[in-house]
Amino acid sequence: MVRGDFNLKHIANTLWAFATLGHEPSEALIAGLTAQALVVWGDFISQGITNTLLAFATLGCSRAICLFLH
Repeated sequence: MVRGDFNLKHIANTLWAFATLGHEPSEALIAGLTAQALVVWGDFISQGITNTLLAFATLGCSRAICLFLH
């Protein structure tokens, strides 16, 4: 579960940390981060969007990318 106060920077940094370490997060964490990203979508700036999508792609989370961009 991802706390409701997770903002765009928290989401992008968390995903980027997993991607940089090459550690695959659980499906539950990916689902939680994706859901929270959709909640705060309007707050995202281009750098946050880029970092988040790159982290999803690096982690091989194509489903999360599709949900995020839908």
